[in-house]
Amino acid sequence: GEAALPLATGYLKTAEEASGARGAGFGMDAELAAQRAEQYQQGAGSPTDQARAWIEALTGEAFSQPDDFHASLKDGVLLCKTINAIVPGTIPAKAINSSK
Repeated sequence: GEAALPLATGYLKTAEEASGARGAGFGMDAELAAQRAEQYQQGAGSPTDQARAWIEALTGEAFSQPDDFHASLKDGVLLCKTINAIVPGTIPAKAINSSK
């Protein structure tokens, strides 16, 4: 069989597993790809879900795309509103471009 590749979280069994869906490669590339995938894991109770719930509670606004954390925050509008919810007046309302 193929040699296992060491990772901080364990061992991969094959080079195919190391390459991941995007062809992450081997060694450090595979490890970083796995860490990114875990970091953005979604679902009830995940860090991403907890952050989404916290932002929605602070701002009183729902994510435009509840299943896509990145896309919902990409334009910066919800992030600006989150900042203003924490420290009112930090970003002037006229500076927040909410038109799409």
